[in-house]
Amino acid sequence: QELGELETIDDLELREIVDTLSKDMKDSDVAVNVASTEPLIPYNPEYHKTLEGFEEMLDENKKEWASASMLYAYSALKQGIPYANFTPSVGSNLPALKELAIEKGVPHAGNDGKTGETLVKTTLAPMFSYRNLRIMGWMGYNILGDFDGKVLSHKDNKQSKVESKDKVLEKVLGYSPYTITEIEYFPSLVDNKTAFDFIHFKGFLGTNMKMYFIWDAVDAIVAAPLVLDIARFLLLAKRKGCKGVVKELGFFFKSPMDTDVVNTHEQFEILKEWCSEIAK
Repeated sequence: QELGELETIDDLELREIVDTLSKDMKDSDVAVNVASTEPLIPYNPEYHKTLEGFEEMLDENKKEWASASMLYAYSALKQGIPYANFTPSVGSNLPALKELAIEKGVPHAGNDGKTGETLVKTTLAPMFSYRNLRIMGWMGYNILGDFDGKVLSHKDNKQSKVESKDKVLEKVLGYSPYTITEIEYFPSLVDNKTAFDFIHFKGFLGTNMKMYFIWDAVDAIVAAPLVLDIARFLLLAKRKGCKGVVKELGFFFKSPMDTDVVNTHEQFEILKEWCSEIAK
């Protein structure tokens, strides 16, 4: 009370927020979004389709159509700073911001870091296709602690995460098995994340079989090296004159932009080939 009321970023207009964010960014930086998952904002072509429309949204302070991840992405790309979205939030995955990245000649990548259960899922699922084993159903039950878990306990925040996890099977298999994906907050786990998966599949002579696995990891420890690698690759891409979405970095993401390839084996080969080419 003695200090009086503190001004927060929420009190600012959109243009003021962008100016504030931009002050903390330098030309040699890479901006990586590792914040908690945001509630989904519906796509609005008036403000999200073109750069002109997006900047009109900023000028008119249309906060209902903006999110923090969009504003960080805009602030970085506007200054020619590479940007990566390690979350399921929108980030730079808008036509307007992709237009900005091309205009400024800056690379960007996303979305949603593939660090745990989905990494195993997109590595394991191709095996069933290779052996002509048809997956009838896949259940994944995830529990995690820390602030991320608390945020994901809210339905609106959880929605984009569940969608990101669910979509990968159809893309890998070419069909949509029955799926159950649950994410629940478990406070005592703190930074640990545990996933229990059950796979029901059909084999030779129509025989039904089952597979189970448990993934148990420290969330920050599996995420940190990926963030470092993504930052290094984006800096390399910038030095080599790459601009726009670097879809070859899809290896690191659950929902890679501008590509439907989510099979981990294929993604790794694409990444290696790109590295060989760009390093010449």
